[in-house]
Amino acid sequence: EKLSALASNLAATVEAVVSTTQDQLDERARDVEDIVKQASEPSSGEFLVPLSNERIEAMREALVKYDPSKLDESFLSTVDSWIVKSHQDGMDGMVGILQRLLQQYAGLQV
Repeated sequence: EKLSALASNLAATVEAVVSTTQDQLDERARDVEDIVKQASEPSSGEFLVPLSNERIEAMREALVKYDPSKLDESFLSTVDSWIVKSHQDGMDGMVGILQRLLQQYAGLQV
């Protein structure tokens, strides 16, 4: 009976951790999306590569506004996974935009 209760408790704990981790990854994906949207042209929503100085600055400003505690490993993992997916899909322009985001991130961390 004690083992059963322990197993149930352990299962509930693992489920809570997985749920929290998934929620955090979903939140970071929204954060990355919000920043990347700044790279699109305001009038059309299109991504024109190479990015104009205005779009680069808009991305940087969006990044600076984020709470530094949100710019963590899960943020970097999200950007990395988007780079891999964009590369696999042949979206070289998006790869460049995401690499620019990583450069801006690195510049803020220095």
